[in-house]
Amino acid sequence: MLNTTPHFGIDMEDIIIKKNVLDDRRYKDVETIFTQEQLWSLNNKNEAPYLYHTSYLNNTPISRTFDECDVFLETFEVHTLHSIYFKCFLRTDDIQEYDWDSLVDDEHAKDMYTTLFFVNSNDGYSLFEQNHGVKSVANQAATFSSSLKFKDSTCTNRKARIVMYMNYFK
Repeated sequence: MLNTTPHFGIDMEDIIIKKNVLDDRRYKDVETIFTQEQLWSLNNKNEAPYLYHTSYLNNTPISRTFDECDVFLETFEVHTLHSIYFKCFLRTDDIQEYDWDSLVDDEHAKDMYTTLFFVNSNDGYSLFEQNHGVKSVANQAATFSSSLKFKDSTCTNRKARIVMYMNYFK
């Protein structure tokens, strides 16, 4: 259930929003790949389960999907890539928020960046510690320090909410 009222204004100093990240053709390729059912694994450890797919981890591409993700490396000026993975939050009757999360749990998190890329538009969002929210808008990204805690939500108006998580050094 929704615990807070996120602020979706543009006065977020520590979060950079970029719209229309990919050209239309490249965006359609990414969207098509990540809406395939056979791509996903189930994480049912939470009250609201979600699907996930890891593309790159531990200095190794571990999925054929990494070929479609290379465009993000140049777009966000990635010097050293830490990880890329995707989550697919299935529709719920009411918006449900997940626990606070920090994607990088090591001493280098303060020097790293995280980019969330929203594959599809829906009424879900990512909420940050300062109570700022970023709505899920297709082909839009939010970039912030990997040390910043945030939480994700489900959506109610689409079958699923799909988000890419990229952790890297600039």
